Amino acid sequence: MHTRTFPFQSAAITLVLVCAPIALPRSVAAYLFEGVPIVADGAACDVQPQGCFGDVPYAYQISRYEVTCTEYAEFLQDVASAVDPHALYDARMSDTDGEVGCISRNGSAGAYLYAAIPGREDRAANYISWDGAARYANWLETGSTESGVYDMSHVTPEREPGASFFLPSEDEWYRAAYYDAATQEYTDYPVAGTMTCSHPSPAITAGNCFFPVSPFEPFDVGSYPNAESASGTLDQGGNVWEWVDTPYADGRIIRGGSFQHDISRPKRNFQHVPLDADFRSGKTGLRVAPEPGRAPALAAGALTIAGLRRSRRGRRR
Repeated sequence: MHTRTFPFQSAAITLVLVCAPIALPRSVAAYLFEGVPIVADGAACDVQPQGCFGDVPYAYQISRYEVTCTEYAEFLQDVASAVDPHALYDARMSDTDGEVGCISRNGSAGAYLYAAIPGREDRAANYISWDGAARYANWLETGSTESGVYDMSHVTPEREPGASFFLPSEDEWYRAAYYDAATQEYTDYPVAGTMTCSHPSPAITAGNCFFPVSPFEPFDVGSYPNAESASGTLDQGGNVWEWVDTPYADGRIIRGGSFQHDISRPKRNFQHVPLDADFRSGKTGLRVAPEPGRAPALAAGALTIAGLRRSRRGRRR
């Protein structure tokens, strides 16, 4: 895996967290989520039965990985330790018996403690609604759940211009998953060939989709390190469905398939799935688009994730 050296030590990050947000270089905003650059080359959209997708006339970035259980648990700890008025935590997140949860909540109202369940820290976070995903992006941007990227007081929140962290639009997500800039064509799967469902594997076509061997559950992000899209992203086919920020009727769209869906789901033309914005299941998670559109005053959320990402890369070296 490609790695870069983060310019801060953990102790320095801890010190910053208790202070007011500080301005950091734009390159740091992209680095927090290992942003994969997507070029703008004038390619047309890809015609599918549900519409024409992938027309993005500008360069942008998208995270190589899905958001993990540890990262989402840190968000919950920061914004829902006293009360959880937006129901960001779902009780199924802690169920590892009948469900596929990965985040525990202990304590009581006023003093909740959230943590990733041991052994599941790097799994893709799940049981997340679109509203929860949007509030996570807001927290990264400003430390607030209600504004910064999406104004949650609106019936249909829209992305604020110049946001540094956001949910990709459906076109942005689709282009990152299926467009090959080298050939200027769209692929059927977000891997180099026909995707195969399997346990974690170094194969270039493998993914966490339905296969006739248990367990059926999310795996650690990056468990298929060589199964990249042409853009360089991982897990855009299978693992968990990912919310995008494009409105659809009264809800939003999920993309990507999951660990419980067969091989047809990671194909591009089967993935356009509209749902209510408050829908959540063990198969719904998110991926952040870490676009350095401006020099942000990074809030505690983004700085916390910076430390977590650095720690995770250290474990994988």
